[in-house]
Amino acid sequence: MTTAEQYSGQERRAHDRSAGIRLRRRQKQPVEKTRDRRRGSDNGFDIAGALELHLDQVKTRRGMIALLESWLREADESAPAERDENYVRAVERAIAAMTAAPDPLTAIAVLQRSSE
Repeated sequence: MTTAEQYSGQERRAHDRSAGIRLRRRQKQPVEKTRDRRRGSDNGFDIAGALELHLDQVKTRRGMIALLESWLREADESAPAERDENYVRAVERAIAAMTAAPDPLTAIAVLQRSSE
């Protein structure tokens, strides 16, 4: 009988997958929905795409969170008939992802993966 070796705590991947994140719109290569096999949320809001468009103006994670919070405030201040709960939830998820991510690019990549 063999004994299992204790895990040393070192990363098992050959390379860091998050290094050099390449976003969709920066490459100008949209994802084709027919070829993408992953299930999408299809809520109609591409928050990741909107954040990616603001990368040139807002370069920090803290700035992106402030931008998302301003979008959330605008949605909360809208008339009840105009308020879209799916949009509010999408912005709240984006705030959570941006808060948890180490930088804006990682958060946008996570949001893109979760929305596809």
